Amino acid sequence: MRFLARDENIQVEPEAIMITNGLQEAMTILAAALFDGSRDVLLIADPPIMA
Repeated sequence: MRFLARDENIQVEPEAIMITNGLQEAMTILAAALFDGSRDVLLIADPPIMA
């Protein structure tokens, strides 16, 4: 948080930070949060990264 405030001029509370294993996991969590489970469908490949 000190780095964000000092170097990037971003003020953020600790509760607002989520650490993930990588971009793919972060994007999956974000997509799941944005979808309304009662009427939207979210399909995720397994594994989520195609090589």
